[in-house]
Amino acid sequence: MTRRPSEKNTPPQYPEGRRTGPAWRETDGRAARRRRVLGGVGVVLAVAVGAVVVVDPGGVRSRIPGGWGKKKDTAAAASATLDHPFAGSPAEQYADGAAGIVMPEAAAVGESSKEQVASALKLTKDFLVDANLDPATLRGERPAAALELIEPGRRS
Repeated sequence: MTRRPSEKNTPPQYPEGRRTGPAWRETDGRAARRRRVLGGVGVVLAVAVGAVVVVDPGGVRSRIPGGWGKKKDTAAAASATLDHPFAGSPAEQYADGAAGIVMPEAAAVGESSKEQVASALKLTKDFLVDANLDPATLRGERPAAALELIEPGRRS
């Protein structure tokens, strides 16, 4: 088939296939408009939900079913005093002082035996107690007992 000189730069025309034509919704621009409108509505809705979560106007979150955002009972917090600062909170049940530092169960690790690991855990707990819970250290004095555990026999 030979072409005429005027048809040299134009691609050959084939009949349009059943599935090769333009999408019927894209021809008039309705689908693009719908996507823009729905996208704008989605953005506005997301901003509104974010504002309700952050600002909580009128206690909206406390009205959501399922308990999300319910107001906390402030009576428990009001019962805290200087003598009992954790009254009404879960921290009230925590152990005080050295009893609050619970070390894991000793087990052999690599080349270290179970007894060596237990000794290291005991020394670690002793160091934490001496460095952080010793009354002299809490008053601002030098943590001598903790420093003695790090380097025994060293003089100041």
